[in-house]
Amino acid sequence: MKKRYAIAVIMLMLLSLVTVRDNGGKEDHPSPAPIRSFDTYELRALKLETPKPIQRLPKSPAKPKHQVAPSIEEPISKSYSDDDLYWLSRIVSAEAKGEPIKGQIAVANVVLNRVASGKFPGTIKGVIFAKGQFSPVSNGSVYDKPTKEAIESAEKALNGAKVIEKDVYYFFEGRSATSRWSKSRKVAARIGHHTFTY
Repeated sequence: MKKRYAIAVIMLMLLSLVTVRDNGGKEDHPSPAPIRSFDTYELRALKLETPKPIQRLPKSPAKPKHQVAPSIEEPISKSYSDDDLYWLSRIVSAEAKGEPIKGQIAVANVVLNRVASGKFPGTIKGVIFAKGQFSPVSNGSVYDKPTKEAIESAEKALNGAKVIEKDVYYFFEGRSATSRWSKSRKVAARIGHHTFTY
């Protein structure tokens, strides 16, 4: 039995040697497929898409390094001085105490109209203390403490509130003219107990 097994092994070894010689000493593996070459026409026929350039997003503007928020406590800029408010509120209080707010603003408007006209002194105090213009200067009531309403009316007028036209320069107490001078003036408005004239 052992002799037969040994003979079979020898036969198998001989067969494998014969197979190697038939293949020229090379292993029995399938040869790779030949590489195909493209001619000029085939290359032209190929549609090769050129890759699109990458679009870069524009850079956002740089934020300032030191951005300071406006302070709430900063005072609002104004075009008049404390002295302007001081004297305007006093002449309004002396001339129009008890009058409606509109009438008090109108008195302030008369003073400011004179300042801006070029025909009278160029300051509020100068207009008020011009000789013979306002009776509270003569009787001293212009120095009295102004009422709250007079201060508010003066502030509104200084900030641009107007109830009469810019060329209204005079007013007198009463709704009808009594003197020759007042009768010669053209009436612009009647507010409360005052008549305002050009």
